[in-house]
Amino acid sequence: MWFWLLAFVGFYFLFRWYWYRQILQNLTDKYVFITGCDSGFGNLLARQLDEQGLRVLAACLTQRGTEQLKEATSQRLQTIILDVTDSENVAAAASWVKQQVGDRGLWGLVNNAGIGSPVAPNGWLTKNDFCKILNVNLVGMIDVTLSLLPLIRKSKGRIVNVSSIVGRISMTGGGYSISKYGVEAFSDSLSRERQNTTMWFWLLAFVGFYFLFRWYWYRQILQNLTDKYVFITGCDSGFGNLLARQLDEQGLRVLAACLTQRGTEQLKEATSQRLQTIILDVTNSENVAAVASWVKQQVGDRGLWGLVNNAGIASPIAPNGWLTKNDFCKVLNVNLVGMIDVTLSLLPLIRKAKGRIVNVSSAAGRLSLTGGGYNISKYGVEAFSDSLRRELCSFGVKVCIIEPGAFKTHITDPKDFQETIQQIWSCLPEETKESYGKGSLDIYFKAMHIMVDIISSKLSLEQRSFPAELSCETENQPRRGWGYTWEAASSRERQNTTMWFWLLVIMGFYFLFRWYWYRQILQNLTDKYVFITGCDSGFGNLLARQLDEQGLRVLAACLTQRGTEQLKEATSQRLQTVILDVTDSENVAAAASWVKQQVGDRGLWGLVNNAGISSPIAPNGWLTKNDFCKVLNVNLVGMIDVTLSLLPLIRKAKGRIVNVSSGAGRLSLTGGGYSISKYGVEAFSDSLRRELCSFGVKVCIIEPGAFKTHITDPKYFQETIKQIWSHLPEETKESYGKSSYDIYFKNMHSSVDVVSSKLSLVTDCMEHALTAVHPHTRYSAGWDVKLIYLPLSYLPTSLVDFLWSLVTVSLAKMLLKQDP
Repeated sequence: MWFWLLAFVGFYFLFRWYWYRQILQNLTDKYVFITGCDSGFGNLLARQLDEQGLRVLAACLTQRGTEQLKEATSQRLQTIILDVTDSENVAAAASWVKQQVGDRGLWGLVNNAGIGSPVAPNGWLTKNDFCKILNVNLVGMIDVTLSLLPLIRKSKGRIVNVSSIVGRISMTGGGYSISKYGVEAFSDSLSRERQNTTMWFWLLAFVGFYFLFRWYWYRQILQNLTDKYVFITGCDSGFGNLLARQLDEQGLRVLAACLTQRGTEQLKEATSQRLQTIILDVTNSENVAAVASWVKQQVGDRGLWGLVNNAGIASPIAPNGWLTKNDFCKVLNVNLVGMIDVTLSLLPLIRKAKGRIVNVSSAAGRLSLTGGGYNISKYGVEAFSDSLRRELCSFGVKVCIIEPGAFKTHITDPKDFQETIQQIWSCLPEETKESYGKGSLDIYFKAMHIMVDIISSKLSLEQRSFPAELSCETENQPRRGWGYTWEAASSRERQNTTMWFWLLVIMGFYFLFRWYWYRQILQNLTDKYVFITGCDSGFGNLLARQLDEQGLRVLAACLTQRGTEQLKEATSQRLQTVILDVTDSENVAAAASWVKQQVGDRGLWGLVNNAGISSPIAPNGWLTKNDFCKVLNVNLVGMIDVTLSLLPLIRKAKGRIVNVSSGAGRLSLTGGGYSISKYGVEAFSDSLRRELCSFGVKVCIIEPGAFKTHITDPKYFQETIKQIWSHLPEETKESYGKSSYDIYFKNMHSSVDVVSSKLSLVTDCMEHALTAVHPHTRYSAGWDVKLIYLPLSYLPTSLVDFLWSLVTVSLAKMLLKQDP
């Protein structure tokens, strides 16, 4: 089976290699515009594409860069000087490109221009250090892309944005990682405006074909079973007895080994004359050798097709401290040593027939939860079977493991359990009894009684797998699990609960400990200062009032005078307010000085960066550079400025920084600057957390979904979308389609209608981050984040694109059918 699985995987990668190596024809009439061609990637790419015959339009920052590039390339290559931070220069370059390409459109845009410095701990930097990088790497890239987007749409071309590995994980301070997170967000939202699903269609087709083939592979059964011999141990009762009768009905020649004479007689009465029996004690080596000789006489030159090592015992099962060495040896001698002895004695006969060995292990061979030798023996069965399988594969012998859960057989007899436990307890020294507690026997009795009461009596679940292992024509599965752990996945006939009981106990204990760990709250909160931005309304306003009621000293920053007055009226005299525009650096510096005066030598315990805006949110092709900058300056640059200004006070108090991100900071599904800014918040917060951990400062991220605040006001959204659409060139409107406005308008309206009004879900997370002894790194609030954004964010990007395309297409069709 593994051969075929590897073959399919290899075929997939072969197909993938072939798929992606196909090259377009007629490249000589295609235009490609590349930024940052003075040196590095851009310079090398320009020369490389020029050699391939493409018409390269290379943008350099300096005159010297253009001259050097022209000397190294053909006359086809055209150059222009471009500073991506200068919007007028970008617009002029876009006009020049339009003249060069004419009606053909622009086939390729490579946004390569970028800078990396300064890279340093965030606490060492200023707002301007961050803005310097963001303006080149992110805002400049967006400006160039939007300017050339109509030309690229005309040719149905390609946009290649140069991000970085630090656009996936933020490890250093400074604006570089933040800018590259933003590049990822912008690229994702841009690519999802036009979807490509072909590759995933084929992948899903191959996966479906694989499972269809797998189902067919394992259902093939051998022919001529009537001349095959199978030797089974432990046939007095239980699995072995039932299997012997079933295989006899199938026409196989069964050699059944029982421990007692009575067992052999009862089995003979229930089966045909084909079935032969023999008495076997697997712990007696002489008896095993004699039985092996008997089997050899029965099978002759054919060899032995199947060996089922089923004989076993479970008792005594008890706390290890109650047992002796002999108690362990008793079980090991039967379940492990006896199995090995039987297997080795019959191995020559099995090799001759190129047959099957089926060893009965247990779920306890995977997870040891009880004392005694049973678990140990089954771990040994697993190890022996694995090594044997790898050893005998070259002989054509297949070794399979059966891993049943708890079933009603003689080894789970409650009377035997109780008598054994009672006997063990009575023999314990008084010192041992006292150390475990006098009541431990009753507790153990009750626990064992509960387990025995809920075990399954449907032995056919277990027995059903034996014929499959012995009669399957193709390669068998190395392991087959049945019963308690595997029953839910393998059979819907009956759910039994023994193994799941213990799993639920462990999970319950974990969640109980987790609940206790995270519910511990700091003492003496009344002398701690917390500074919150964006307190005019929404989350910030509610949080300020909530913390004020808890007795904390809240310093609330509002954007307007009206906001400060309304908040003061609703809170105690402890709460202090200040007017703050986070986009104004002088205002931020003044607010930082005011905070320093308020907190004194105590330092600032908490900073909540809550101020933010979301609009405009629209397809990227509808927006301008200023639309993006408007959001980025508030949500990202403003947050960084406030944080850096207050960082010394927070380090002094070894406090908390709580940054409000969004579900859109995990998954970029819409156009505009909002997702990009929140990706940046995630990057900054991650790098800041890793940097400040040695100072005792904790940085937490809040990732709310859609809630009813001023930034989700439906009227504001509608007015903004109308204004954006009205200012679009007719060419852009035609390229997107006249119906796109109606679809987007209705989509935004329906999205706003389903937002949650329970703002306390978010403010409770903020309060916990500030007051808990052990805060979370990230808090997710809202059903849409937990059920949509977070799960999708962990999937491969191509798969998310495919799923999102299905959603958007279906939604568009649905909205178009609705009456306006």
